[in-house]
Amino acid sequence: MDTHAKRKNILPNMKQFEEYGFIDYFLLFECNGMHHLLAYVQWTTKIEEKAGVKSFRSMKTGKEFINVQIIDRSVGFLKINGRNCIIDREDAVNDEFQSLH
Repeated sequence: MDTHAKRKNILPNMKQFEEYGFIDYFLLFECNGMHHLLAYVQWTTKIEEKAGVKSFRSMKTGKEFINVQIIDRSVGFLKINGRNCIIDREDAVNDEFQSLH
């Protein structure tokens, strides 16, 4: 992400970070002969991590379109005792599972 994206005439400051959100829908469109796929996302509030469990209190009120190419993986959300826990199995797929498909 470019932290200076909203400021004109400033060199880009690219920063990689992890954010979580809920995708409401996808939008496919054609512009200048090229196809583009966007996702309409509602982001989570600040992520907290305790005992290896990531969670958040609520979703932010605003939503935005993002290019689907920046989506790294799919996660799940599970509400427990007023907290929304993030179920992230990023490293759960091993070579044995890959060979089945």
